[in-house]
Amino acid sequence: MSELDQKRRPEKRTEKLRKRSRARSEWQKKGSEERKWKWRKEKYLVNLVPLVAFTEEKLRTETCQSYLLKKWEGKYLKG
Repeated sequence: MSELDQKRRPEKRTEKLRKRSRARSEWQKKGSEERKWKWRKEKYLVNLVPLVAFTEEKLRTETCQSYLLKKWEGKYLKG
């Protein structure tokens, strides 16, 4: 009887451990995927913000310069 129990128990135990480790690895994989995408999104947004700000600033300064240049040309080159 005890031999039979000893034979059966490790099998049952390993099956439990196998299920548990499989569940843990799935959970870890899911978590790492989520973290990776979150990190990528943050990285993308961090890289995007200065670009947008730079583009807006560039457009603002270019339109301002072109406006002033036209005004200056109109005032002094017609003269």
